[in-house]
Amino acid sequence: MEKAIVIMSTYNGEHYIREQIDTILNQKDVNVSLIVRDDGSSDNTPAILREYSSRFNNITPIFQQNTGCKKSFFLAAKAASALDGGYFAFSDQDDFWMPDKLSTAIDRIKQAELSNHSIPLLYFCAPEIVDKDLNPIGKTWNNSHYLSFEEALMAQPCAGCTMVFNRKALELFLLGNPDKMSMHDSWMYKTVLACSGKVIEDPAPHIKYRQHGHNVIGTGSFASRWKRRFLNFTGNSCYRSGQAGAILETYSDMMPENTRETAYALSHYKKLGVSNKLKVMLNPSFKTKSVIHNLLFRTAILFNRF
Repeated sequence: MEKAIVIMSTYNGEHYIREQIDTILNQKDVNVSLIVRDDGSSDNTPAILREYSSRFNNITPIFQQNTGCKKSFFLAAKAASALDGGYFAFSDQDDFWMPDKLSTAIDRIKQAELSNHSIPLLYFCAPEIVDKDLNPIGKTWNNSHYLSFEEALMAQPCAGCTMVFNRKALELFLLGNPDKMSMHDSWMYKTVLACSGKVIEDPAPHIKYRQHGHNVIGTGSFASRWKRRFLNFTGNSCYRSGQAGAILETYSDMMPENTRETAYALSHYKKLGVSNKLKVMLNPSFKTKSVIHNLLFRTAILFNRF
């Protein structure tokens, strides 16, 4: 039976954490260990984690001061890397995993490893979007998934709670600097593709992705999604091209030449003149299944807001 190590960060998650942990412990056909780092919760979450760890020897809680979501996940992943096991998964504190989530993912990853065992591999499944009581709420998850490095740079690919990955991907992830990541899951996805890895897409849902109004990152309403897009244009951070630069800085020696050139062109598009900007805008690799994303990308490049 394969071993899977689940990486969780918690913060004031007392309402749903028991149910989430129970679904992790009830995974079938997998030997599961759970590393959970509490990010300075002020509610009953630490007490719940201590209770579970006293009952189950495969749960390791880590109690530390607040660092924020992305760094908390990074620190939990670093702790998980010290454990024996070949497969890992990110977990939120408030979802509901179906019993075959991990076994399905590991089977798919193992199939890919038969052809090349040395590359980073990342699996993700479609989530079923539900309300706080796990009732389907009729929202359709965006299925315009981004299976190339260029596409992944254009838009947030998939939720971290749907990801399962091999040790090669984890080792790659841990070379990064959490202070330069927009989010832990986005960094994982982009770096796997940047370094000649493979992303495995599963259109079947194996997780209920709970939306309850307090999610750190969620599907959000139509209005909230467009608000985020608007802020990308009005803000000054240009974090998306910054992510390309940070990936290039960290992984340049591991990236194939064409990927390095893509990351360099995108991260320097404002500094190398109009010709480089046009080159980026007209590059056919920067194209997703979403016409809106394609238009927003080119508009953001044009107005120096990417």
